[in-house]
Amino acid sequence: MKIAFFGTGLMGSGFVRRMRANGNDVNVWNRTAEKASVLETEGARAFADPAAALAGAERLHLSLADDASVDAVLEPLAERIAPATWIVDHTTTAVTPTAERVKRWNARGRTLVHAPVFMAPSNALEGTGLMLVSGARARHDALLPELQKMTGTVAYLGEAPERAAAFKLFGNLTLLGILGVLADVNRLAHAVGVPTGEAFALFKQFNPGQFL
Repeated sequence: MKIAFFGTGLMGSGFVRRMRANGNDVNVWNRTAEKASVLETEGARAFADPAAALAGAERLHLSLADDASVDAVLEPLAERIAPATWIVDHTTTAVTPTAERVKRWNARGRTLVHAPVFMAPSNALEGTGLMLVSGARARHDALLPELQKMTGTVAYLGEAPERAAAFKLFGNLTLLGILGVLADVNRLAHAVGVPTGEAFALFKQFNPGQFL
């Protein structure tokens, strides 16, 4: 399969390497060209022009910074993305702009699926972790075999295309809260003379997720 991948930071680079390991032809583009060209050692082809990178691609994947960067990259390509090319966006984006983006691209006769992830760069490279998908069930079903090659688990969250964005933000908020809790545990451990490592070892046996 021929894939275009835009956004080759730590996450994107991991995804590209995984796609290459799965035998796909991958064209890559990044605003900072050096980050894309590094992947040529992995067999990817780097392009300075995103439109050129799209030529013949069956899917376009995005791993960018936010809503503004997604629109800044996609909108100039509105007439260059072929109707048969699926757009799969892994960027963490806000709920309302995601819904509006999918609606806009539907009106153009293009298929855009939002698929944010709970994955670290190492997960992207290994094909492990959790990917969230929402939108038309038929789109999910058609993409699922390929998405499963990118991640350990694909969770379908319903027909509304913005639901994956919402659930990604739920998870991010939870992680931020956990960081605050761990900081409090660390302060208490210090106050009572327990080393931080020993205090945190509690969570090898005590799983707060069960209580949540």
